[in-house]
Amino acid sequence: MERFHSADGTDTFGAVAAHFKGHDRVLIVTDEQYNGGRYHSIDQIVPKAVPVYTWNIGGYRVGANASGAGTRHTVGGLTDHAFRLVSLLEAGRNAAWPWLVQAAE
Repeated sequence: MERFHSADGTDTFGAVAAHFKGHDRVLIVTDEQYNGGRYHSIDQIVPKAVPVYTWNIGGYRVGANASGAGTRHTVGGLTDHAFRLVSLLEAGRNAAWPWLVQAAE
C-alpha cells in the first residue's frame, strides 16, 4: 500500500506511449489521478486521426484528456455497457441508452 500511495498519480500518457503501436483506436480506463509525466497531451503520442476513448472511473470534474470533439472522448463512470459507446460514436449516429436496448440483441 505504501508503494502505491507514494506514486503520486499515474503517468497515463507514458503508459499509452509505451504500448501504442499504431492501433486503430485507444481505450483508457483510469481514475484520472494523472501525474503529468513526460507528455502533456495524448496528441503527442496518438495521431489525431486515431480515436481515443477514456473512461474516468474516479468521477473527477477535470480530466487529463480533451473531450467532446473529433476523435477524443471521455466518459464518466464504467458500466457493463460502456464499451458499446465506441461503435456508436464511431458510427456517428444517435441511439438509445444501452440499458434501454431490448434483450433481443
